[in-house]
Amino acid sequence: MVTKKSQSKTGDSTALSYAKVMQELRAGVLRPLYLLYGEEEYLSQHVLQTILGLALNPAAKSLDGRQLDAQSKPSQLSFSQLAQELKTPAFMSPKRVLIIRDSALFTSAGSSYVESAAQLLDAVNPYAVLVFFEAKVEKRNRKLLQEIDKKGARVETSAEDLPTLLNWSKKYLQRYGIQISGDAAESLAERCGRSMQQMRMELAKLSLAARGSGRTMIDEAYINEVC
Repeated sequence: MVTKKSQSKTGDSTALSYAKVMQELRAGVLRPLYLLYGEEEYLSQHVLQTILGLALNPAAKSLDGRQLDAQSKPSQLSFSQLAQELKTPAFMSPKRVLIIRDSALFTSAGSSYVESAAQLLDAVNPYAVLVFFEAKVEKRNRKLLQEIDKKGARVETSAEDLPTLLNWSKKYLQRYGIQISGDAAESLAERCGRSMQQMRMELAKLSLAARGSGRTMIDEAYINEVC
């Protein structure tokens, strides 16, 4: 799944690409602060799961990790309470982890919460990991983005090109002893709008159906039948 790109396709040289951040994480480098966003949510989710695998003891996920969804409403966030939580040592894990989804702090909706958010960022420390998982990030919100760059990393996951998607599809199915023709893989990618998130769901459906029927080759006709 790893691509050879070192920067995001959008040209934002301050953001790490999926390939670069995964290279860091595989080397055991875990930053205390991440901002995950971009076109391909599937890759952002994979980065998040890798962070959790490094930071949390599987037996203590509920003790040392917390995830909350602000639903694009920054007013739902208690910044002082979250800052205190971030400073609390982990019980059984290498790090405490706090994940905030869709805070909208990095959009115009969060412009009046910059100072409050800065209070939370001030609580970032080497013994915890704070992750913002955002659907949208506006580059003009410079103050918070500069703090992210200074204390951690922003990771922008761009949509993959077609050859990468086709190769990924083939490797996914090969784990189950199933092959897919080039035309079928391309058809699937286009049907899913080249979204890895959508393709992952359809590939899971195809692999389950193929294994149930003893099929080892998927062609375009079978995709039409199953999907």
